[in-house]
Amino acid sequence: MNKLLKNKTILALIVVSAVVCAAIFALKALALFQREEKSARMLNEKTGIVYLVPRSGGIISKRILSKHPEVTVVNDYETLENKISKRIVTIWIDKSAIELLPKRWIFGTPQNYCPIILLGVGNEAEMADKLRIPIFGIPFFAFRNRNENGFSVWLLTSKDDNGSIASVWKGYPGRININHLLNISANLMKKCLSTVKYENDRYGFSFYLPLDWKGYEVIQSEWKGKATKGSAEVPLSGPLIIVRNPHWSVQNRTQDIPIMVFTRKQWTALQSGRLHIGTAPVNPTELGQNEKFVFALSPQYDSVRLAGYEEVSEIIANNPLKTKESSKK
Repeated sequence: MNKLLKNKTILALIVVSAVVCAAIFALKALALFQREEKSARMLNEKTGIVYLVPRSGGIISKRILSKHPEVTVVNDYETLENKISKRIVTIWIDKSAIELLPKRWIFGTPQNYCPIILLGVGNEAEMADKLRIPIFGIPFFAFRNRNENGFSVWLLTSKDDNGSIASVWKGYPGRININHLLNISANLMKKCLSTVKYENDRYGFSFYLPLDWKGYEVIQSEWKGKATKGSAEVPLSGPLIIVRNPHWSVQNRTQDIPIMVFTRKQWTALQSGRLHIGTAPVNPTELGQNEKFVFALSPQYDSVRLAGYEEVSEIIANNPLKTKESSKK
């Protein structure tokens, strides 16, 4: 009898432990899901989504769209072009709005570098056929008129001088869930904003850029500061690495990305008020740090509002700087 009671107690403890572990796992999974949902919502709100749909209405109802101000609805091609001309956005196209687009629209810029989602077509091959996306080796005629529900996505991730391309290209058949659609949109935008890599081995960091920044220029310069509240007791200058858009010209200046490099002592002095940069009342914004250096964005770098400043703001919002151990001794 005692042995049976003991076995039942052990079994009960095992069951309780299993339930507790399952509950902890479920709570952690829920917390992770909520963080991902929040991150996706913030990125969508920051970068924006433009939804081309006929005036008669589309797949996503007005009632649902009213709850998502990050989605801008447009009903004609001219308005769409205006909305996407100044920044990278996610483009939703209702399947009933395809006829509003000019032929070979997909080949133009800036849409060629934007995440594109076709609503109402859950098969990626049919999406490529309808939008004339240049994917080779697939007999598109076999997929015509399938009328699968769902949505399909397209994002150009690389393109060489010979015309070879790589892309994210996938269909999501089935009923469209707005939250799932928004999460996929955010994930595509994250990838969109980090397809070109600038690597700096001297200071130990990488910086990720959108595909349309391929061919970027890097300019080596210097930041200068001044001591306040007595001597800063640290060098009052340091490296300034300027990443410049390949479309920049003297006649058409675009927004640079100025990355300041500080030693840890300089950064501590800056934070304590013993070192000051420029005339702005704000300090540089930290982008990341490794064991030797702290990397930061110049204060008020976009105060002039040059062309492309919104895109740079979106790049920065995606946490593009990744650090590693510096090779500099």
